[in-house]
Amino acid sequence: MVAAAEIQAGGSVLWLDFEMEPREMVERLRALGLDDVGLARFLYVAPEEPIGTRGVQEALRALLAVSRPRLVVVDAFIGALVLHGLDPNSGADVERFNHAVVSVLRCEGAAVLILDHLPKNREGRGRFSIGSERKVGGTDVHLGFEIVQPFGRGRRGLVRIVVHKDRPGHLPRPRAADLELRSDLETHAITWDLRLGEQDQDEPDSFRPTALMQRVSVFLEQQAEPVSRNVLEAAVKGKRDYVRLAVDVLVREGYASEKPGPRKGRMLSSLKPFRDLAPTSPDFAPGEDSATSPHFAPLLTGGAKVRAQSNGQPEDTSSPPLGEDEIERLANLAREAGSTRERR
Repeated sequence: MVAAAEIQAGGSVLWLDFEMEPREMVERLRALGLDDVGLARFLYVAPEEPIGTRGVQEALRALLAVSRPRLVVVDAFIGALVLHGLDPNSGADVERFNHAVVSVLRCEGAAVLILDHLPKNREGRGRFSIGSERKVGGTDVHLGFEIVQPFGRGRRGLVRIVVHKDRPGHLPRPRAADLELRSDLETHAITWDLRLGEQDQDEPDSFRPTALMQRVSVFLEQQAEPVSRNVLEAAVKGKRDYVRLAVDVLVREGYASEKPGPRKGRMLSSLKPFRDLAPTSPDFAPGEDSATSPHFAPLLTGGAKVRAQSNGQPEDTSSPPLGEDEIERLANLAREAGSTRERR
């Protein structure tokens, strides 16, 4: 999404892929609204050798010098470290990667975004990613993404962006923003809204947690008498804040009623059933990890894939190619850089 927004703003993006395939990338970028013109400014590189290998770093520097991307994405940290023979759990190895790779990526002034993963175990993960804490120590900004409602084809989702570190000090804390994603039911085109944390303090939250709303509604429908909010929050699976939001929306939209109760309690009862038309797993509660990955729009065209070889010559394996003229120009420049290196 960030890459698509940067390209739509007129910039270019370099994506170093250590995990995925070009087909998946093009599929997602198409869904986010990029056409062939925009995709030509998306430079996709899948390194097969360490960037420090003779010729590879020169080719990468040449690519950066010519294309001048404003954003470079490393996807993802673990894969990049493994390719370079480095241990994710070693602080010294993480520092070596930052010096040998990240410093090169920043040499032309681009912002470098490194994607990383949290441990699978929610209980012991804390706020840090897998491996050494130096991953966080070496960054200027560290953001965490918390799933509030899962996103998928033809559905809406919500992600809470939490600030763990902000060296420049520009972001609101502890929550930077809420990111709402929407996938069109027919075209599956993806749109989004980013609501900054500071704005959310003054403006009502327009997001409707429909999966939780259905769960709350079903619970209320099963009760013979009104129940308190405390009873409902204890019975309905999900994070408390989002259960409360679901209740508020149901009351506001006329699906449930709320009346004063004993000891200043707030008693809830069902007025009419609410059902979420978008399919979702009955065992999934907002704020928990989803067992499946989001689905995106069908692939419309192929994508460009460039692999940096040890002789400094990028290998174009596009099928069909995107932005052929630009890729050929960059390949020629990288080839010249590699030849110069060999003569030395």
